[in-house]
Amino acid sequence: FVFGKRGTKFKDLHFQNTYIQTNDRQTFDTWVWKQLEVTVTFTNHHTHPIELFWIHDKRAQLKNEIAPNETVSLNTMIS
Repeated sequence: FVFGKRGTKFKDLHFQNTYIQTNDRQTFDTWVWKQLEVTVTFTNHHTHPIELFWIHDKRAQLKNEIAPNETVSLNTMIS
């Protein structure tokens, strides 16, 4: 498998984390998911606590209660 971000030229694929060369599907899948990982930061600018829900497959899950002026960061995957 060879994977590169849109617009990346093959001669430039040697730069960090934009290149993988493998014949193993599991290695490839793990690498792709790592590329899709992001950190999302939420800040409560209200004077009261708020509840942060994560929605997946039409189901909401309470992830955190954020106090006034508190910031919470969560890791997730872009999909």
